[in-house]
Amino acid sequence: MANANQQDYAVLQVQGGRLLLSCDLGKGPAHVTLTTPINDGLWHTVKAEFSKKTVMVSVDGTESDRTPTKGHTLDVEGKLYLGGLPATYTARRIGNVTHSLAACVQDVMFSGVRMNLSAALSSHAAGACFRRAQSGSFFSGSGYAAFMKEGYNVGSDLTVSLDFRSTAPDGVLLGISSTKVDAIGLELVSGQVNITNTFCVSETKNPIYVGGYPADVKQNCLSSREPFRGCMRNLRVFKGHVSDVLDFSAAFAHPHVFPHSCPDTAA
Repeated sequence: MANANQQDYAVLQVQGGRLLLSCDLGKGPAHVTLTTPINDGLWHTVKAEFSKKTVMVSVDGTESDRTPTKGHTLDVEGKLYLGGLPATYTARRIGNVTHSLAACVQDVMFSGVRMNLSAALSSHAAGACFRRAQSGSFFSGSGYAAFMKEGYNVGSDLTVSLDFRSTAPDGVLLGISSTKVDAIGLELVSGQVNITNTFCVSETKNPIYVGGYPADVKQNCLSSREPFRGCMRNLRVFKGHVSDVLDFSAAFAHPHVFPHSCPDTAA
């Protein structure tokens, strides 16, 4: 949270696996942290507290030292962001907090009032937490991930490698297509993996779509528009000796895809 020029701000974040509070009450920045690691996959209760002259944080009841502040009042306006910042937000003074939090959050209290997270003014790629999770990216069956916004040229030599598990017999795995006919498609059809390529040399210049694709996009080598439902990980594309690792959290679009975890098969 911050005011318009970020002269006053407060940011609570995880940095290097530790809790860090950075703030400025208008007369100079202050920082306070705890060495207790909180990136261990367990639930933790964290707190940030502002008083007239000091700030402090705590993890599971263990408090940091109180750090003096140069101001007395945190004068902020606008929205309170939880878990990340919009892509259009310009972080001028609040530091490198552009990465979203890959974690679960519950029981948020602000000035003694419990926040109703289901009534947020807006949300982006925020979904339910899994009772038991494992590595990978979860596709809900209604979205897709898009890579290489400037376009990807398949050419004559391409290898695609990925791990997946699906809860549906049909679904798009990957599609790359030109505006004409050149394309390559990888999909599940009746529980079987199908791959189709229209030309020996595919002159594609469009993005790589994984797990589905937008309604206004045409894919020449996919037999259906059925989005993938399940989990994917370790997606790589190889051209000759060059390989690209496609990180779902770095996709330029990933609606209804949760890039940081998948539900365990036993969940």
